[in-house]
Amino acid sequence: AIGRSRMAAILTGLQLLLLSIVLLSFNGNLDGVMDIAMVRLLTTAAVLPVSLICIQMILSVSYIETVKAFWRPLIAVSAMACVLLFIVPGGMDLPAALRLALRSLLGAAGDAGTILLLWLAARKPPGAERALMRVIGNRL
Repeated sequence: AIGRSRMAAILTGLQLLLLSIVLLSFNGNLDGVMDIAMVRLLTTAAVLPVSLICIQMILSVSYIETVKAFWRPLIAVSAMACVLLFIVPGGMDLPAALRLALRSLLGAAGDAGTILLLWLAARKPPGAERALMRVIGNRL
């Protein structure tokens, strides 16, 4: 357990270092929260492969097993991003709190809907989706 928490701390430190370097390289010339969010996304994406390799080493899983586990969530989050970028305009003439709530709900619906459709297309493999459907079925 000590080695794993140490590895998590190292990965977090690496991500923080990258984030700091990139933010400092802009020298204060960021145009707002969207630029900061984009920098955060890019640094997370840069550290993700290293994180996945560490997970593979700790859990002794192959690259193929990792891809099998991540392909549906990766496509779903891409679909959610497309919903937010292309279907739900960011500059809607609504109060900020209402716009945030609406975009959050629609983004979540896009992600959850895509996950469900991909799970069905994959012939309902065991996983979180099956457990969730069982819980929903028991409550109805």
